[in-house]
Amino acid sequence: MEIEGAELAAIHALREVVKEMNTLDEQTYTTRLYDAAKDNGLETGDFFKLVYRVLIGRSHGPKLASFLETIGREKALEILSRY
Repeated sequence: MEIEGAELAAIHALREVVKEMNTLDEQTYTTRLYDAAKDNGLETGDFFKLVYRVLIGRSHGPKLASFLETIGREKALEILSRY
């Protein structure tokens, strides 16, 4: 899957959030997930679809914050670092 422009920037921003996810409180973590989309000009729905395509090859999935915690920081970073 090829990603570029604002979508790629948003994935890079998400990667930075995931790097810090174990040190953030729940509210900050959730806010930063949404900011990864907003700060890069993406609608949150489009951003979440993109992230799920990157992570699991589908356009929908469970709540993103919880899902990232479930798969874990290392696994999430492994996948996101491909982009």
